[in-house]
Amino acid sequence: MKGARIDDRINFLRGIERDWKDWSAGKNTKPHWIFLVGVLTATGGLIFSFWSGNQRLTVASFAIGIAFILAGLLQAGETWEEKIQKKIRAYEPLDIDAMRTLAVSVFHKDELMPEELRKWLDAEFSAISDAVLRDGRKPHSGDIIN
Repeated sequence: MKGARIDDRINFLRGIERDWKDWSAGKNTKPHWIFLVGVLTATGGLIFSFWSGNQRLTVASFAIGIAFILAGLLQAGETWEEKIQKKIRAYEPLDIDAMRTLAVSVFHKDELMPEELRKWLDAEFSAISDAVLRDGRKPHSGDIIN
């Protein structure tokens, strides 16, 4: 992400920030839509097949619905910590000291803590603002920060 545009950096950090908010709120990382698709497929297929009287359709729709539900249950969901760390590894920070502080903390505690992630996000957003202000002009989406 070297030499990335300002809006790319901000959008990337906002994605991490959304994950941080979901993590802090205790939300699950597994996609729930797959369960919904499974339930709707099985239910809709069963209702239609009973209405039409087609037993093959009943069995097929039920099997497809169960397959979606099982796929959702068996899907290995990554933790918020893993998901966020992947994103952080892909990002080249402007505030190197804040990144070092976060890395040392993760190394010593052997886990990423939401509070420390929040501090890093704040420091990185601040570094972006400082870099733009250092140029003495208002930021534009096409600006590149090194």
